[in-house]
Amino acid sequence: MWVSAGDRALWEELIGEKTLLPVTPASEEDDVTTFAEQELDRSCREGKEGWFVSDGRPIRDLDL
Repeated sequence: MWVSAGDRALWEELIGEKTLLPVTPASEEDDVTTFAEQELDRSCREGKEGWFVSDGRPIRDLDL
């Protein structure tokens, strides 16, 4: 939940303890950002009925 710094300080004052912020895990050496190197589909489908896939990856077997 997002709260203002002032509200957080007031809460810490009221309960008498400071809550440490979560630590962001360090990125691992094998973390890789991938992309499909395919042209983006920028066509507008506003107002068209149906379900459209804008991702070139295969559709997973989902019950929609």
